[in-house]
Amino acid sequence: MKSWKAAGVIVRSFSGTEFWSLEIYIPFETLGVREVQPGLVWQGNFIRARWREGEMNSRGFPPHQWARLAGGKG
Repeated sequence: MKSWKAAGVIVRSFSGTEFWSLEIYIPFETLGVREVQPGLVWQGNFIRARWREGEMNSRGFPPHQWARLAGGKG
């Protein structure tokens, strides 16, 4: 497995009784973007994987359900 070490990344998680959430802050500079241009669209897919009884269970989403981030004037 190849690891990725990015400067400035901040990760926070929360585990509730019936859900969990994960927030990730990735500075644009880490991705090689110096300035976000209007109309620029990024998409990302995050997959959950966990081991249960010796087997890995993972879930991903098709591209039309990926998270979208669109640039705009700030």
